[in-house]
Amino acid sequence: MTTSWSGTRQPIPKATRKRILQRDDYRCQLCQGTRCGNHPLHVDHRVPVAEGGTHDDTNLWALGAYPCHAEKTRAEQARGRARRATTRITVRPATVPGRSQPRGQHPKHRHRRHRGHG
Repeated sequence: MTTSWSGTRQPIPKATRKRILQRDDYRCQLCQGTRCGNHPLHVDHRVPVAEGGTHDDTNLWALGAYPCHAEKTRAEQARGRARRATTRITVRPATVPGRSQPRGQHPKHRHRRHRGHG
């Protein structure tokens, strides 16, 4: 069954959450409850929406709030930071044709300051 709702920050609807928890027998699907113990269960995306995951039931699972969901979230955040770092664009100063260095970067101009007119 496919369930969709708008936005990536919207909470998972209660009916969907209940259906996933029942399907997963109210047990953390990462550790089967061996690490999470009595911590509350969250319904989370296996593949994050930010990484192309869908809101389909097959992409949702029950996770113990701590440590399983917390560890998964930290790993996702690290991947997101790495992804953003590789997509940043570096802007370099414009060069003037015939100059080997951008204006103000040449060693002989290094100590000069531009004075405004006034």
